[in-house]
Order: sequence, then C-alpha cells, then structure tokens
Amino acid sequence: MCQLPGNVYNAPDGYMGIGFDDGPTEVSSVFYHLVSVAAQCFQFSPMLYDFLQKNSQRATHYMIGINILSNNQEFLMCYNGGFCDLAVHTWTHPMMTTLSNIDVMAQLAWTIQIIYDSTDGKIPRYWRPPSGDIDARVSAIAQEVFGLTAILWNQDTEDWTMLEPVPATNLTTIQSQMEQWLGGPKNPGLIILEHELANSTIQAFINAWPLIAQNNWKPVSQAILASNDTGAYSDDDSDDDSDDDDVYQDGSESDGAFNSLLVTSSESTSASSASASATLESAQSSSTGAPSGTKKSGGMRRAQSLCSLLVSCILISSLPLVL
Repeated sequence: MCQLPGNVYNAPDGYMGIGFDDGPTEVSSVFYHLVSVAAQCFQFSPMLYDFLQKNSQRATHYMIGINILSNNQEFLMCYNGGFCDLAVHTWTHPMMTTLSNIDVMAQLAWTIQIIYDSTDGKIPRYWRPPSGDIDARVSAIAQEVFGLTAILWNQDTEDWTMLEPVPATNLTTIQSQMEQWLGGPKNPGLIILEHELANSTIQAFINAWPLIAQNNWKPVSQAILASNDTGAYSDDDSDDDSDDDDVYQDGSESDGAFNSLLVTSSESTSASSASASATLESAQSSSTGAPSGTKKSGGMRRAQSLCSLLVSCILISSLPLVL
C-alpha cells in the first residue's frame, strides 16, 4: 500500500486500533440470537455493538452513507451507545480514484451531511477509502475541502471474503493470523482491517478479543489514536461543555478560497440549487429523524453549501451521481 503524507497507517507502539468498516448493517430481532448457518444471511452490527458495550470498548465505525439511510435505527444504536466514534466510508463504497473530482466530493459531502443530521451535529475528522483506494488527488480533496484525514491499515484479515461465493479465508485462518500479529512485535502498533458485515466477520473479532489482553496490547479506538486523544469529530460548537469539547473542527481545516466559493454558491437563487436543497432536506427529515433547529457549525454550513453546489453542477453538466 502506497503511504501518502498526512494519512494514518500505523497505531502507536503497543496499541491496537479498534475499528470496523461498512456499517451500519441491519439485523432482524427475530434472528438476532440465532447462531446457525441460516443466520449468516442476516447482518449483525448490533451483535458487535452489544459486545463492545459489554466490554466498555470504544471503536471507530467507518459508516457508508446509504447504509445509514437504510439502517438509521442501527446507526443510532451505535451512536447513542457511547462506544462509537463515527468516521466516513463514502456514500456508496466506490473506488475513489476512478471518480471525477466532483464525484469524490459528493461521496464525502453526502455522508458527512447524513451523519451530521442523524446526530447532534457531529462532523467526523476521519474517513477510510473503500479498499484503501486513495491517491494524492483524492487525499487532497478530503483533507483540504472537508478536513478529513484518511485512516488506512497495516494488517488485513480479508474477513469480508467469507461472504463471497468462494471465500478467501475463514474463522480458523483469521484466528491464526490474529495470534501471529498480536503475538508479534509491538512496533509499530496494529491497525487491522475488519468489518461489521455479518455474524462471521464480527465473530472473528470476538474470537481474537482475549488475545489483546493476553499479549499486553492496549486497545483504543482508531480515531482516538489518530487524533492523539483529542477526539474523533469536528465542529465549531466551542461552548459545548460535554466530554468531547476539543474534538471539533472550527472550519480552518478547509481551504479559505474554496470556502468562499461555496458561500457564494449557497446564496445562489438558481432553481436547480433550490430544488436540490429542498429534496435533500425532505429526504433527511423523513429518513434520519434529524432534530429541528440544530445549530449549524462552520463545517456543516460548508458541507451543506457543497451539497447544493454539487447537485447544481450535476444538473447543469449531466455528470453522473448515484444517491
């Protein structure tokens, strides 16, 4: 994996970064406690959330926008549980380096928007490109426009392939890998790619959990490690007296000139912009249960302006965007 300056690939020595991709996934309460081959057909984010909560372990959850839209109850279960650090995993999980600049921005902006609207105004500091597909261009857009730093990994379980018709791994193989990694050197620390896709991928993490303590690793949420314990989110609500006072962006992470462009665009009276904004607001209010009258941060205003700009450009130039 090519390592780009400014992104995160390793945990500090002696630490294991805890994080999971591709949430939130839905679960049927009827099948929640079934442990059978049939249960593999259902998806088990809440199984993971229950385990993390019982073990008082925070983790970073790299959320896919359309999954939040479809599984908002599970998303809120994660967020409200107090063990979840939210991060961006794009809107539809594409290969980011294959997209145009505007589509890269759309994938990040829409996901930031739905996370903000589904919480009390949280804007993540961190994101993960699907399949680790990132280059200097994509990294720069994420960092300069949205203040997002990419967190990658230095070990890969390939756990997601257990759901493929021809799996590339299994629970026994993953456990063997975990024994090797966790029993090995603590320099650098570990960031292991894992997923909250199904019973099998979550069970792989649960099986390996005792090895962390047995080998004297310190498990910490990946976003917390990356932020040097200052937190996982960005906002400008500096008057908030909650425990994460220092975890928010103040807007300075984005490029000033581009920010000015977005402000100008957001004030446009074009019918396409107004229609796009109304459609977005209607979709969010019906699907995310966002609180009304929520204070908007500089980062959020930037994201909303960008969403309006993106849709306007797409309508004008007929650029493709899957929402």
